[in-house]
Amino acid sequence: MPSKSLLQFAAVIAVAAAATTASPTAITAAAPNPDNRPRGYVSEETWTDGPWPLTVAEATLMCARQGVGGGHQSVTLAANRKMYAVNGTAKSTGQFEDIDEIWAEDASYPGLKVNIGPLLTKGLSLCD
Repeated sequence: MPSKSLLQFAAVIAVAAAATTASPTAITAAAPNPDNRPRGYVSEETWTDGPWPLTVAEATLMCARQGVGGGHQSVTLAANRKMYAVNGTAKSTGQFEDIDEIWAEDASYPGLKVNIGPLLTKGLSLCD
């Protein structure tokens, strides 16, 4: 009769063999939920406030209160792995790229830009 340790060894081998021959369980990441976006997310596809004012397809707006009592609202926009200043308060910090880099030209009026007011308004609403 085999020894107890030999039987234990055989049992371990049997378990290991079963584990390696069992079909592997696939680990997959769930696709991102399109409704699970930051509050400031904007895109050309979903924009309804006039002509899309940017040359990038999507971006994320942010608003931060600055100054004593938070009286100044700094609106920025993240796109293409850069942060852009949308309003003068953000621009005055000198920390962000100039929005002109991605601000769309108005096709109807050469030399002018598309109205960025609705984008700024949406950004300011994020400070509420």
